[in-house]
Amino acid sequence: MPTNITSQRNSELMNKIGSSDLYRKFTVDLIKKLNANSSLMYDITSIPSYSHESVFEYGYAQDLENLKQVNFSMVMERERRIPLYYEMYP
Repeated sequence: MPTNITSQRNSELMNKIGSSDLYRKFTVDLIKKLNANSSLMYDITSIPSYSHESVFEYGYAQDLENLKQVNFSMVMERERRIPLYYEMYP
């Protein structure tokens, strides 16, 4: 059933999720259950934006466009394609 969520409500929801410890608890529990033969994948990328939010800063941009950006890294379990850890940083 589709739901229309306003931008403000979406921002409030993301703020609650971001300040919650639930994701970390889930991740720790999931990592404990990994098979010893599990393969992990690591990726890091920068995400450019026209946003003026404080998380975005000027840095080296691969596309050479002069935009602020945020860096994002993620570790995933290969077989199930489940994210185990992520971090965002300027």
